[in-house]
Amino acid sequence: MAAKIYITGASGRLGNAVFQKIKAVPLVRKASGLENEIIIEFADLEKTLADADVIIHIAGKISYDMKELEASNVELTRKIVDAAPDNARIISKE
Repeated sequence: MAAKIYITGASGRLGNAVFQKIKAVPLVRKASGLENEIIIEFADLEKTLADADVIIHIAGKISYDMKELEASNVELTRKIVDAAPDNARIISKE
């Protein structure tokens, strides 16, 4: 049985390069046209990731505004970690 892999940031440059190399379900903030993408609903994130074996977390934002960076990068990472199943492996660029 193949591992269930999710990837954040698949619509960005780095994430898309990784996405093209592996079979993963892309998690996106807004529709991007990627095959099998799931638009992240933070209220349902735990349910979305319930079957995850691996989560590749490459999503992030570049900004000079520290509050925006905190919300986009730190908080998103915290939400992914909190929603991940206990047995899932999380791989992150951070």
